[in-house]
Amino acid sequence: MRCSGNYGRHPAHAGEAGRGFAVVASEVKNLASQAKQATDTISAEINAPNTIAGDVASSLTAIKAAIAGVSEFIASTAAAVEEQSIVTADMSANIQRASAELS
Repeated sequence: MRCSGNYGRHPAHAGEAGRGFAVVASEVKNLASQAKQATDTISAEINAPNTIAGDVASSLTAIKAAIAGVSEFIASTAAAVEEQSIVTADMSANIQRASAELS
């Protein structure tokens, strides 16, 4: 019977040392799995603020666009009010002239 030397794969051939090695190998595998889970959790926790930061940046861009739209509306309203003031002043002057001509 040939002894392969790979006690992790063939612990029965290795006797007591092989069984001990198999236990240690199993525990190392378990710890590696736990380390992977912890790494995945940490990665998710690191990525969460990045995702939030992206959402905040998108929201700020939308707010900036809304403010620009409101600014345009205010500017056009101000221009319309100024135009109305000019028309009203012109009408008032015309009425005064017509009134003066009739008197």
